[in-house]
Amino acid sequence: MEPTRITLHCSATPNGVDVPAKTIKEWHLRRGFNDIGYHLVIQPSGQSETGRSLDRIGAHVKGENHNNIGIVMVGLDKFTRVQWQALRDHLYTFFLHYDIPRWALHCHREFQSAIDQNKTCPNVEPSRIWAWYFLGEDDAIAPHVYEIGLR
Repeated sequence: MEPTRITLHCSATPNGVDVPAKTIKEWHLRRGFNDIGYHLVIQPSGQSETGRSLDRIGAHVKGENHNNIGIVMVGLDKFTRVQWQALRDHLYTFFLHYDIPRWALHCHREFQSAIDQNKTCPNVEPSRIWAWYFLGEDDAIAPHVYEIGLR
């Protein structure tokens, strides 16, 4: 796979609780996938786990997986500061290594298949993610920061 875009997802699991990539893989196998659908899993602890190899097309956006890196943030709508930092680090690496254009950063909710299913994943407005990542406006994601111990 020669990545030309990145799509962000949430795991639709409780905020602040790690869910191992192997568990997500088991869910995806039960749904008929041949592997975990995402290429990268970022835990609330900040740990990043490799999912599907970047050599292989993902299974994270119906009909839109070709050359598309799938990143899932474990949680529903609020993510820890270390998760956001890990995402920032991975995005930087992917944009630089694969020469992906800025406009090719997407949220799952932007795709027609997600719209048809009423999915709002990753439950953060794309404009907030853009402002946070590309403009350095950390306040843009403030409503989506999960503070450990404040469940």
